[in-house]
Amino acid sequence: MHTIGLIYRHGQVKTWKEAKNMAKKNLIKAKMAENETNYEECSTKLGIAVKSFYNKINGVTSFKLEEVMLLSTHLKLTDNEIVNIFFN
Repeated sequence: MHTIGLIYRHGQVKTWKEAKNMAKKNLIKAKMAENETNYEECSTKLGIAVKSFYNKINGVTSFKLEEVMLLSTHLKLTDNEIVNIFFN
């Protein structure tokens, strides 16, 4: 028997995967705010369209390794933040 992990937040039921993606998105957005940057600047740094960056942030598509490296530098992520956001 498989168990599906569910959490309840702000009136919504989410799976663990959805919650994890939301947490990663929030970490990236927090680092963007901390570094006074936005979706347009980040997408330019990565050489992709803003819509593509939006899709990556929202877990629709994945970041390529080169994009992880570029974004990590742009947002001044620590090694621990890189692992938590992109590799967990």
